[in-house]
Amino acid sequence: MPSFVRAALLSVTCFFLSATAARAQITTPVDLGSNQASGAIATSLAVTTAANVPAGGSIIVIAAASTIFGPQATGATCTDSAGNTYATDVTESQGIGYVTTICSTHSIAAPLDTGAAITISWTGTAPNGQLYLAHAYAVTGLAGAALDQTASTAGTGPSASSGATATTAQANELLFATFMDTGSTVATAGFSPGTNGTANNCAAGPSYTSLGGVDSGNPPSLFGAFCIVSATGAYSANAALNGNPFWQAALVTYKAAPPAVTFTMAFGTPSISQSATTSLSFNLANPGAPATDDSFTDELPSGLVVATPNGLTGGANCGPATITAVAGATSVSLSGATIGTGVPCNFSVNVTATTMGVKTNVATESFSSSTATATLTVGPVAPTLSQWALLLFGLLLAGAGIGSSVGARREDRENRPCGPSTARSSPPQYRSFPMADRGPALFS
Repeated sequence: MPSFVRAALLSVTCFFLSATAARAQITTPVDLGSNQASGAIATSLAVTTAANVPAGGSIIVIAAASTIFGPQATGATCTDSAGNTYATDVTESQGIGYVTTICSTHSIAAPLDTGAAITISWTGTAPNGQLYLAHAYAVTGLAGAALDQTASTAGTGPSASSGATATTAQANELLFATFMDTGSTVATAGFSPGTNGTANNCAAGPSYTSLGGVDSGNPPSLFGAFCIVSATGAYSANAALNGNPFWQAALVTYKAAPPAVTFTMAFGTPSISQSATTSLSFNLANPGAPATDDSFTDELPSGLVVATPNGLTGGANCGPATITAVAGATSVSLSGATIGTGVPCNFSVNVTATTMGVKTNVATESFSSSTATATLTVGPVAPTLSQWALLLFGLLLAGAGIGSSVGARREDRENRPCGPSTARSSPPQYRSFPMADRGPALFS
């Protein structure tokens, strides 16, 4: 089979490669463990983790201190045995001898394994008979710089509230709250989380979801609660308590990670001949909030150029974007695109193959660093119809020539005398024999 026929029959399936959604939705907080110390001769308390925290996840710690002897604690800081950097997000210290704190770390570089230590260290106090409470949680789906708004206050009575935050910066956020009840244990506090203070429901309903509590067997008790929202607002954390206790309440809002853009590309056909043209399409989709100012530059593989004309189509859903595809160029680019929620940005250009071989095209968009790949196989130039006709005519002529040669040789054999083939210059001479001499041999 001729090589161009083999190449024409070759096909390689075009495939797509896109980044998975690298940034997941906000997940329900996972309990990493708690600890308490009563009458501690120390200024710190460690929580041993009971679950693994994945790389890229967040750790949120709520903590409270009750000063029994010595100077009152004024705040707290957090560290862990893996060396992650924590920020103290909010501290409430109104009231004599009590302080409540929330600290956190986000987008941790490596997993924090089960059995790791998270340490809370209180500032402004002395190591002589303190009561400490701490509870740690893991969350995924938050931004690297997650902290947005905070609120905290203290009061007396059965209704505890953090007060309202300033309006949140984005729609998708995690509201994380803590409440300290100085008059009850976990069992007797009657803790019941309330609403977020707005008309925007939490993902699980109108109220916060309780994360349980921790105590030392005596008051005070410390509770956690969370609410995932999908609209901006000036949020608060509210809860009901038994009796008429002194309480402290604190709230932090954490931003969800930016939406993940899905990026794919495809050639119009899996294989073409050299000098032929096919389409190259691009698609950027976004399931989350709009992704703005997205861009990419696709440096075409060697042997592919933008066709003349470039065949550019689409792009209407890419926002105020600029698409560059100059005929004869070796790259295609998109800049300034807005990828709307559920409205993909897609467009297509034509490319021409200038050399043979397998062409693997790879590009990465800027917003989510999603990568797309498409593969095209380029074979030799296929014969035209007239070239096929000439080839067939040549084969027919060759066949006719072979037939004439065979016929001529057959005729020559039929006219050739028996015996060895020798050249004679004159007809053969025969002798006569008398009848009596006839015997087995008739010729001599």
